[in-house]
Amino acid sequence: MNIISNEKINFNSLETNIYKEMMSLGRSIIQDELKMLDKLIKDFRDKDLFKVKDMQPTTIKSRLGEIPITRRRYTMKINGVEKTIYLLDEFLEINEFGLYSQSVIEMIVREIVKKSYRETAKTISEDTDSIISYTAIRNIVLKLGEKIKRLEEEKIKLYEEGKIEGNKEASYVFCEHDGIYIKKQKSKKSKGKKKIKVKHFKKKKNKKKKRNGIELKIAVIHEGKEPRYTNDYKLKNKIIVGTAKEAKELRRIEDAVIGTTYKEYGVKIDFGHESVEML
Repeated sequence: MNIISNEKINFNSLETNIYKEMMSLGRSIIQDELKMLDKLIKDFRDKDLFKVKDMQPTTIKSRLGEIPITRRRYTMKINGVEKTIYLLDEFLEINEFGLYSQSVIEMIVREIVKKSYRETAKTISEDTDSIISYTAIRNIVLKLGEKIKRLEEEKIKLYEEGKIEGNKEASYVFCEHDGIYIKKQKSKKSKGKKKIKVKHFKKKKNKKKKRNGIELKIAVIHEGKEPRYTNDYKLKNKIIVGTAKEAKELRRIEDAVIGTTYKEYGVKIDFGHESVEML
């Protein structure tokens, strides 16, 4: 039997090649769809408000890889001030974290809880056939953190104003507290510098040593224990919250979580050192 190619062929190589071809085909289909959408937006936009300025190229990083596109840029006037806008970006809702698809953002969230920025960037780049730097991963994570923080603050504010409440019933809710000390990473300026010890003959007052770290305060909210295996138990309906701020801020967060999860009327809450009955 004549050998067709000198290249080694097995199922793994066959699968990899077909997978890459399908990704390429998917990118091509999306390019055509986006081109059609951009034209539809141009035809049906408010022509008095949005004026076409020019065409601008960009690249969307998706699960299928990098998708280069060219879309229209528009100008609009708000209170006499001229601004530029990409209506296609607004329509696709891809301008919040840069030109990354929602599926890529979800992949980053899954990976970053287990890996470093560099390792996450490497995994995402390999899985999506895109080039994503660890700096881009870090920026996305920071933006996600700010968004979550903003949403949580809004939820706590609504709870404190009495506009939202929980609907779950429970006779008893426990809230246990703990803390984790996290050492801060040294700055690049301080790395590699050797400390020179200087002897002083005058007796100095003892100064409180500055702690190079933060304490993460944690609260675990649950409804007691329930069996998991034989002679083994787990916490029932466990919720974990935390903050690096003061203890009173942790109490504010856990009050809001309990209040927006459970029906407060008649439920007993055990904070470890005190028991409160919500009436």
